Amino acid sequence: MGRRRDLIGSAQTTGAFDAVNFGVGAEVGYLLTKNLWLAGGYNFFGFDDPDLADGDYSNPGAYMRLRVKFDEDLFQWLQP
Repeated sequence: MGRRRDLIGSAQTTGAFDAVNFGVGAEVGYLLTKNLWLAGGYNFFGFDDPDLADGDYSNPGAYMRLRVKFDEDLFQWLQP
């Protein structure tokens, strides 16, 4: 299907921009089938914030993710 390599950068600031945290990482992904993407990556440095959701991939270290794309056609078979 398809491969992709990305360099990832992230930043977290306060509302007044008086403090900032940065993160840098790399990710490699593969399109398994239409609308299904498997990726793995490594954040060389990042930030850990307990207020962010667990799926936010900003923590330092390795991660893996599986993404699925949904649209309005997914449940078309339920319509009369």
